[in-house]
Amino acid sequence: MGTAIAIEAFLIKAVLPGNPGHHAVQFYRNDEGLCMSVADFLADGFAAGQPTLVIATSDHRKRIRAELVARHFSVSSLIKTGSVMMLDTHEMLEQFMVNGRPHSARFRAALGAVIERVSLFSGESIVRGYGEMVDVLCRAGRYDAAIQVEGLCNELAKAHSFSLLCGYAIGNVASHQVYADVCAHHTHVHGAVAVA
Repeated sequence: MGTAIAIEAFLIKAVLPGNPGHHAVQFYRNDEGLCMSVADFLADGFAAGQPTLVIATSDHRKRIRAELVARHFSVSSLIKTGSVMMLDTHEMLEQFMVNGRPHSARFRAALGAVIERVSLFSGESIVRGYGEMVDVLCRAGRYDAAIQVEGLCNELAKAHSFSLLCGYAIGNVASHQVYADVCAHHTHVHGAVAVA
């Protein structure tokens, strides 16, 4: 029998959304709820004039974009100006995964380049990002690689100013240890999860 853990907007460290060093995780039960939460996070960034980076699966990019358009944001215009970038999770993983593991130098080069590119839009502004590369890795059973990517994101935050939200499907968190490891790499935990 599994141990149930429920957490709603649990603050681990005092770093507010939209500030550098903010690295939150959103555990989700369904795609609709996730995409609404991501749209909330990104919309706050748009309102603050922050450039935005989304690294998500094709389906989630479409859903997030639709949520933002429903909130009267002209996502196409924002993409044309360069203030918003929407990239494919699998294509990004291909840039830095080597033999099933993240290569730290390739990770820094790939992610650093896109953060710098989107931040050119507004100079010194903090980049607001959403990513689900870790969720895709967990879905494939590569828990160690996902945790390594989380650690690399935290290292990257020492060189680049960004506020990051990561998405994890509850079903992809296989054990209490994986859940604890994921939470330990984030400043905030949102959602509820039941783990074994």
